[in-house]
Amino acid sequence: MNINQQIRQQIIQQRKQLSSDFLQQSSQQLFLKIQPILEKIKQPKIASYLAVNGEMDLTPLHHYLHQKNLSVFLPVIQQQSLTFSAWKKGQSLH
Repeated sequence: MNINQQIRQQIIQQRKQLSSDFLQQSSQQLFLKIQPILEKIKQPKIASYLAVNGEMDLTPLHHYLHQKNLSVFLPVIQQQSLTFSAWKKGQSLH
């Protein structure tokens, strides 16, 4: 395992130790801080992610973006290439 993989594994383990309350509060705080910036965005396409392995949940942000008719694009790996694909609330990921 190289140094980058080791660091990534350490960070994942640290994230897993965070409480769900802490992650939820952090997610809400992030949303409140970036909401004024989002109000000024003219670009209707926003790249995001769905949380895994203790990452910060961006669901409140996704709901807000959909209410504002902004498109959310999520990362997709296809044939070892990273692309972003449009996603709508409730859409299955496969």
